[in-house]
Amino acid sequence: MDAYKALIEQEEAKLALLKQKVKACEQRIAALRSLGEADDIDAAITSMVVGRASDSAPPAEASQVAPAETGEPKIIGLRKDSVAPKVLAFLASGERSLDEIVGELERVGLPRSRDALRTALMNWRKKQGWVTNPQPGRYGLSELGKRAVGVE
Repeated sequence: MDAYKALIEQEEAKLALLKQKVKACEQRIAALRSLGEADDIDAAITSMVVGRASDSAPPAEASQVAPAETGEPKIIGLRKDSVAPKVLAFLASGERSLDEIVGELERVGLPRSRDALRTALMNWRKKQGWVTNPQPGRYGLSELGKRAVGVE
C-alpha cells in the first residue's frame, strides 16, 4: 500500500506543475489580448508561435526597403498601420532612448507601450537588420536602416 501512496504523491506533484504551466499560459494569453489593436507586433508574436526563423538567417534584403517621397521609408510587407517607418525616420536623426521613441510616437498619435516597442525594435534589429542597439535602452539605425530611410 505504501508503493501506491508514493505513486499518488508523484502524480499529484506532476499535476501541480502542470497547473502552474497552465496558469502561465493563461497569463501570456491575457497579455496578448491586452495589446489591443493589431499592429506590427502581432506578426512578430505569430512568427514566434508558428515557428522561429533561424537566428543565423541573414537580414532582409535591401530590395525590401526603398525611400518613400515623404522621407519615411516604404517597407514592403509591413501593415499600413505599422510604426516602423515613423520609428526608422525618427532614428535617422541619431541614437535615441526608448523613452524618446515612445514620446515621439505619442506626439505623432501612434502610441505604443514600452514593452511592445522594445520587442519591435529588437525584432527589427535581429530579423530585418534595420536597427542597432549600441547600449541597453538606446537604439540607432544600421546601414540597412539608413538605406531604408534614404540616409547614407
